[in-house]
Amino acid sequence: MLEVVVKFICSFIGSVAGALMIKNITGEKLKINFKNVILLIILAIITTVQFKTTYTIAITLLSYISTIFIYKLMFKISFKKSVLASGLMMIIILVIDSVLSFIIVNFVTIYNMRMYSSTLILTNITIYGAGIGLSFLNPCRKFLNKFIKKIDDSKLYSQYIFIILTVITLSLIGYDLALAAMIEVSRYAIILTVFVLMLILILIYIKSKNDKDKLQEQFDYLYNYSQNYEDWITKEQLNIHENKNQLILIRDMVKNNKKAYDYINGILKDDFVLEDKWIGQLVNIPKGGLKGLLYYKLITIEKNNLNFCVDISKNAKSKLQKIEKDQLKDISHIIGIYIDNAIESSIKSKKKMFTLEIYCIKKELNIVITNSFDEKIEISKINTKGYSTKGKGRGKGLYFVSKIKEKNPNIKTKTNIINEYFVQRIIIK
Repeated sequence: MLEVVVKFICSFIGSVAGALMIKNITGEKLKINFKNVILLIILAIITTVQFKTTYTIAITLLSYISTIFIYKLMFKISFKKSVLASGLMMIIILVIDSVLSFIIVNFVTIYNMRMYSSTLILTNITIYGAGIGLSFLNPCRKFLNKFIKKIDDSKLYSQYIFIILTVITLSLIGYDLALAAMIEVSRYAIILTVFVLMLILILIYIKSKNDKDKLQEQFDYLYNYSQNYEDWITKEQLNIHENKNQLILIRDMVKNNKKAYDYINGILKDDFVLEDKWIGQLVNIPKGGLKGLLYYKLITIEKNNLNFCVDISKNAKSKLQKIEKDQLKDISHIIGIYIDNAIESSIKSKKKMFTLEIYCIKKELNIVITNSFDEKIEISKINTKGYSTKGKGRGKGLYFVSKIKEKNPNIKTKTNIINEYFVQRIIIK
């Protein structure tokens, strides 16, 4: 009877601790009411029935499934969110359990630790207490909140599968750790090393995913914002043509007044040079976000006093109109990254040159971005993550371009240095 009570106490500690951790890592409110108390007791009973003094994979996986359903009902969250939150909670507990076991195994055996009631309860309190404490830490809580929100909002199921596989993998390694702890310390150390390496790989993946999401988020904001420019651009083009036509009419009216005639001519040459330079070229870009993005980027180029040229062929419009919305967004993202890099490089160079060309050749859309540069560039490393001529912590953009290309096989890019100019070419088949 005492054994059953001890198991239930340990299970109930885990149920309550899990609920507190889920609350912290999801940001959901935990209501203390009759229904939730009953759910915690049910979870504790399920865990008690499964409870064994020796570690098994089945116990961990059954506990995972139980927590998914119980915490879904408690917090009234989606099944997907419960899978994520429960998975992260289980990963944290497994990591803490493994670290604590590594420390304790030097003093007592895992078997003795699990067999005696006092040590078993104390161990569970320590493990779950550490888990709650970790989930309360502000940096950890914010990171996990953001991570869950981004994945939950995503329509991709790969992230859910990743969390589930991580729990299973760590459970398998945890099983080996438990066996090794009862056999020999040297084997335990080897398996623990594998466990740590696995954890490092998980953290690297999560960081890489967050970096990618951050870039995507920044671009999406700019892309959505730039779409608002498109109506303005159309209006502006009409206004420019109208104003220009009106000034031409006025100029013809005052052609006998040389001073007025020359003044109006000056306005036509200076104030409307912008249209001749690049705004007129944007008429060949269909609405959909790309036009607004290009306008925004070209305004930036002009503000930085770069020598630039824009040439957008009429035959590019029909090709752009046939591209699906999602792919056009990906293409726009690549263009945005290339232009940003070109602007930064051109500003630092002596020649300060930038050109943008968009045209079709043999049904292939070519987008060519050329800029002057002074820094040393290693073409072979250009798409490697972390490589940059701009200093530490940069070089994520071009790596992200390579990831966009992976999901769009009809998009190709070429990079060359021609006559001391850096040339980036995007080819859409």
